Amino acid sequence: MREEKLKELKLGVKKQQPMFSKVLQESEAAVHASYVLSELIAKHSKPFTDGDFIKECLMKAGEIVCPGNVKALSISLSRNTVVERVTDLAGNLSDQIKAKSSSFESFSIACDESTDVSGKAQLAVFLRSCDKNFNIFEELLELIPMPGTTTGEDIFTCVFGLLQKYNLPLAKLNSVATDGAPSMTGKNKGFVALLRKKLSEIHGSNIHHMHCIIHQEVLCTKVINMENVLSYIKKVINFIRSRGLNQRQFTAFLSELDSEYSGLSYYTEVRWLSCSKILKQFWDLKEEICQFLKTKNQDMTIGCCTPDGCCIR
Repeated sequence: MREEKLKELKLGVKKQQPMFSKVLQESEAAVHASYVLSELIAKHSKPFTDGDFIKECLMKAGEIVCPGNVKALSISLSRNTVVERVTDLAGNLSDQIKAKSSSFESFSIACDESTDVSGKAQLAVFLRSCDKNFNIFEELLELIPMPGTTTGEDIFTCVFGLLQKYNLPLAKLNSVATDGAPSMTGKNKGFVALLRKKLSEIHGSNIHHMHCIIHQEVLCTKVINMENVLSYIKKVINFIRSRGLNQRQFTAFLSELDSEYSGLSYYTEVRWLSCSKILKQFWDLKEEICQFLKTKNQDMTIGCCTPDGCCIR
């Protein structure tokens, strides 16, 4: 009697084990999916609250595609969960950089301090390094909020602490790239000057300082007078974009021609790459723009065209 009861209990335990194993596997898969989706939300700069919307979409799709297994798509994507997942991913990335830092033979950094849309100063530090096998490693090291002042000493303190945090010795630092702001390039109290002074005290060496090439290009565009070109282009863009009917008709016109563009972008002077973007758009669409202006019976001098044909002045 006891033997039969013992066999029955053993059989029950064996039946329960696969069930527990299956539940554990499903739980691990759901957590993995939660990390993957949270990473996509962060990569595409979407609000963390979008996780609830994504979960709702998954559940609705599961009811149609696999109605008998909807519970498998029950993935935790609440705002707090997405925040935790993204924080874990950022921490893991930091750990990977710390683990690789010991193999770096040499590295350089690029620093840029700017103010975000909320009025807070943010210091972005980029890392580029090379190991003994000449493998290049590039990564945004960290985005450091600076609630107080943003002097050269403040920036130096943040960057020096960041290098220590990631076990990056100053002896292996060979170059720094910054913009031309006084807090960066000041002769005595600028960030680069303080960094060179610290390096000289510790290792007796020096570093190369480079002015950011993108910032140089922006400074050049301010010196080069392109108003004779931009004035015509801005007139055309404003004529098309500022009137709702013209905008809709121009978009439909481009759609009929199977154009790669759906319209024209406004010129924004404060955005560094805006001028290049609109010039390229306008040049690629110059024939379509001329045809559209003709249909509107506009004087061709409003754009970059002549009555004899289409050409950029």
